[in-house]
Amino acid sequence: MHYNSAVDAQRNLSERLDFVDATKVLFLSTELLFENHAAYIYTNRIFQQVQNEIVEAHQRCRMTHFEMEDNTEIYTITDSLRNKVVVRHEVGTESYHCDFSLIDRKRVVTAKLHSLYIHLVQRAQSNDDDIVALFDGMEELSQKLFGGTVPSWSSMDKAQRIEGLYGASRPSVVNVHPPDVVSTKGSGSSSGK
Repeated sequence: MHYNSAVDAQRNLSERLDFVDATKVLFLSTELLFENHAAYIYTNRIFQQVQNEIVEAHQRCRMTHFEMEDNTEIYTITDSLRNKVVVRHEVGTESYHCDFSLIDRKRVVTAKLHSLYIHLVQRAQSNDDDIVALFDGMEELSQKLFGGTVPSWSSMDKAQRIEGLYGASRPSVVNVHPPDVVSTKGSGSSSGK
């Protein structure tokens, strides 16, 4: 009995949402045809997110040059920071190719490299051996790219690794002092003061 009620409630909710998606009038922010196409394809909630990105791109980017060579359309797009992107559209195969400027490529590669580094460190944090392996791999890559004589982790003993990681040697004796005695009796009331 409860199962049928749950299925009916879910079906009713689904039909109601389908009706709202089909009948709600969406307001388009630009005159771009693909915004209208996105309004037709996506649900209202997803369309609002896509529409925000379309509007932001529409405000920041402009097509500064168009050229047609053989069967290829070549668009030059410039954003508000004066970064240029050349988009080549092969009409016959409906394929696209983007050429970023050298500065943009460096920015994209640097962002991807940073993201990869953060991802690797997060994965390696739970295991000491993984951290050591990650460091060894980075040192080896550094040696191959830039040369130099940097000692690897595998050539150091554990004490040297800890000293290199924390910047201080491991103490031979650790003095632990007990905390001062604190009296909290009656601290919640204002009487007796």
